[in-house]
Amino acid sequence: MSDQNENHINNLTDIGRLTPEIKSFLNETRNKLKGHERRQFMARVVSILGYGGQIKAERELGWDRKTIIKGTKELKSDIICFDNFSDHRFSKKRF
Repeated sequence: MSDQNENHINNLTDIGRLTPEIKSFLNETRNKLKGHERRQFMARVVSILGYGGQIKAERELGWDRKTIIKGTKELKSDIICFDNFSDHRFSKKRF
């Protein structure tokens, strides 16, 4: 494991205090994930942050609360919601 990764892991003990390094690490990790994996990662981070974690993640990390809520529901229910972006083009009204 690289020194940079070890530093991030050591900093996670202070996760309630989102330093610029932790913010960068969390957002870089989130950006590498897609779909339900991303949502569940976000939900886990918010869970670790504890009370007020959703608001903190929204304000300090720029994360969407609706996405966090969806990920939290997926974690609790063990049901994965699949995104269907390909059908969005059919939902527009055509004149």
